[in-house]
Amino acid sequence: MLTYRRWPRAAAVYLWILLPLTVQAADDGLGARRHSQNAALFSQAAYEKNVAHLASDDLEGRGTGQEGIDKAAEYIAAWFEKCGVEPAGDKETYFQNFTLKLSNRIGPGTRLAIGVRGRTSRKPAKLNEEFTPFPFSKSASFRGDVVFAGYGIVSDDLDYNDYGDLDVADKVVLILRRSPKFADFSEADMSFRAKASRASARDAAALIVVNPDGDEDSDKLYNFDGSAGAGFGFGGGSYGIPMIHVRRSVADRMLKAGGLGDVTSLQKRIESRKRPVSAALKGVSVRGRVNIEPVESPVRNVAGFIPGDGPQSDEIIVLGAHYDHLGIRHKGEDNFNPAKDISNGADDNASGTALIMTLADAYTRGERPNRSLLLLLFTGEERGLLGSHYFANHPTVDLKECVAMLNFDMVGRLKDDKLEVGGMRTGDFTEMVDRLAEPYGLAIKDGGGGSGPSDHTSFYNKDIPVLFFFTGIHKQYHRPEDDTHLLNIDGAIRIAKFAADCIDEIDADPQPPKFSEDTRRAQLARQDAEEEEGDAAPRRGRVRLGIMPSPDDTESGVLVAEVSDDSPAKRAGVREGDRIVKLGDAEIESFDDLAAALSEFRRGDTTRLMVRRAGKPFGMDVTFGRRGRRDARQVGDDAGERLVRLARELAKDSSIKVHVQIKDAGGEWRIEFSELDRESLGKVLDELITFLEESKSGGNYTISLGFEFPPGLHRITIQKKARVDSADAKSPTVRKQKERLAPDSHARAPSDDSGRNTMPGVRLGIMPTYGEATEDGYEISGVVEDGPAAKAGMKDSDRIYQIGQERIKDVYSYMEALRKYKAGDEVKVVVLRDGKKVTLTIKTAAQKSREAA
Repeated sequence: MLTYRRWPRAAAVYLWILLPLTVQAADDGLGARRHSQNAALFSQAAYEKNVAHLASDDLEGRGTGQEGIDKAAEYIAAWFEKCGVEPAGDKETYFQNFTLKLSNRIGPGTRLAIGVRGRTSRKPAKLNEEFTPFPFSKSASFRGDVVFAGYGIVSDDLDYNDYGDLDVADKVVLILRRSPKFADFSEADMSFRAKASRASARDAAALIVVNPDGDEDSDKLYNFDGSAGAGFGFGGGSYGIPMIHVRRSVADRMLKAGGLGDVTSLQKRIESRKRPVSAALKGVSVRGRVNIEPVESPVRNVAGFIPGDGPQSDEIIVLGAHYDHLGIRHKGEDNFNPAKDISNGADDNASGTALIMTLADAYTRGERPNRSLLLLLFTGEERGLLGSHYFANHPTVDLKECVAMLNFDMVGRLKDDKLEVGGMRTGDFTEMVDRLAEPYGLAIKDGGGGSGPSDHTSFYNKDIPVLFFFTGIHKQYHRPEDDTHLLNIDGAIRIAKFAADCIDEIDADPQPPKFSEDTRRAQLARQDAEEEEGDAAPRRGRVRLGIMPSPDDTESGVLVAEVSDDSPAKRAGVREGDRIVKLGDAEIESFDDLAAALSEFRRGDTTRLMVRRAGKPFGMDVTFGRRGRRDARQVGDDAGERLVRLARELAKDSSIKVHVQIKDAGGEWRIEFSELDRESLGKVLDELITFLEESKSGGNYTISLGFEFPPGLHRITIQKKARVDSADAKSPTVRKQKERLAPDSHARAPSDDSGRNTMPGVRLGIMPTYGEATEDGYEISGVVEDGPAAKAGMKDSDRIYQIGQERIKDVYSYMEALRKYKAGDEVKVVVLRDGKKVTLTIKTAAQKSREAA
């Protein structure tokens, strides 16, 4: 904590300030402290100079952890010092220093040892000379006999399967990189993610990859770029299995010892036969370990303080904005192009940063405020609100003294006088905002509740009233074209003056704003969105497609690595391996193009999506939408404990932060977990809420869940309102719900007190979904390659109608129906296919993998 020096005041001066304030308050609530009345305090020239410097190529896009953002921090601190703003960071500086896990490195203990001729003694390979782990490898120890599986490809379209009848369970799979040349294999066939998924689904212990002879990368080891596996944005994290890249000499030693020759000869055999030559390597085994460690990178928030000069000077109004953006790429490389490789972020968020700098000037040159002002510029917002989250949990002031937080994010593109303001209900600000906006001709749009994809969320989660100022999404959002010449400088100054009026009115009120919870979803407007009929409904927010791009792809278009369940992409028919080349009228060459194209649509819109599938063009209609929110409901008094247990289970192997907050009459309980798996979150969330809603027990309290990942924190609040006999908590209904919590292939729910596993003992080999049924039967998301269902003829598009004598309508009835069978039983399964019922006989398999149900 910092203790701030207060300016000495004479009693006469003190009374002189109070009297005009009291007289004027009846007129406009601001009195002599209306800073906007002095136009000299709001210089357009200074604002434009500051925003132009922050968004210049010299600052290299201000990427978190990069060199350019440090230059920006020094520039802001110098401005604060020039204005007379006091330091509010560490050790009487303007900087709050901390670290973030922005990249990964190869950790100690990473090793690979090879045994031949059945010997238990193994010869170690040299790290970074003979082998290296992939940055997207899972960190784990492994051991097993070695099996050669060709290129590790399974392609139904080309009738090619490197795995065939090969048993790779608990074995280490050796494969070639890329694909055979005798046929036109797709990018998805040869991607690292797809190869890892195939091996993992077959319960392989690890995957070893070698470059084929004549490969474009020759015999070089994979360049371990630690940022590729750091878990931020799309494509981060591991692929779920230990993955090693070896030189050809290492692979040849294993292949020759196992009786298969060498890499070159095996390639020739595959090409000439046009079929796999997969086989076990007799007497060859490996033992190893991959240890991928996160690297703590130094980062910093910028913090300044303007002491108040009135009776409420011990209270604080927080003014904040993030000063980071997407940064620079390809720096120092031959193909570097500043026009394409630097994302300057003039609007996002040099505009908000420069506005804070303008307010710093206005409140130091103008009359001192009654309350103190804390000026904060956050790093890491683009990585998931990381800077503001850190400050809120490690504040340099007492947060209990913070009466309001005003956040400015993308305020530089005012169009048609439309300004979105979120969080107005969190401090009863609605009337004030509408009234003060009128003299500036600003048309205020309600931006939703206290949570949203920006840094005010971190303060709202601490029960601080917030206001979020935002001028809307535009075509240049998150693109290199977001430059200064597109900003509306006059509009930004109008917003700064309007914000100053809001600050002054909050400041003039002897009573601080009273916090109110507002869990409505943030409404982020698009600048070209049409008005809702009658302008009665709030703007609809940004849409999502629901795909994860492949991080190791360099070709034009966006290669789809994964498709989320119950997403617009899934419903449209997008598949893993498709390459998105066009959305609506926009040609898609990169993920930035896709993000920009998505910003043109809103929920309910339908457009044409074009992909390349197996080298051929394929079109489909995609409709954007979002699941409805659930309101707060009654929950059981042991729900908080189970919620924490579930969060711990989910947090074992992941990359999203989870916040759990429980309030009751006895106080407040806050828990944080880092690294929650994104896919697990989406699949478990509805089941978790359903469980909490249906539990029967007593006690009055509120449970809030915060899930933090780009572009912000998603918050769900569930309130318990009624008390009943606590014995009901152990009723059969509650026990049944406990068993239902998370039948998810990626995150198993905690078992109940009897220790019963929530998963049935057998599987059919389908990929489940977790939503509510909208028509007859249970919709699956696909069939596992070579699984029992696939071998029996089940198709990805089938809906499971009946298992034995049990009708199936969702994942729970599906799992319950399987509990009565044991491995090897033949089960009659009725599926719905093209409107007809088809009966299949499926031989069940034991639960060996968590990759499928």
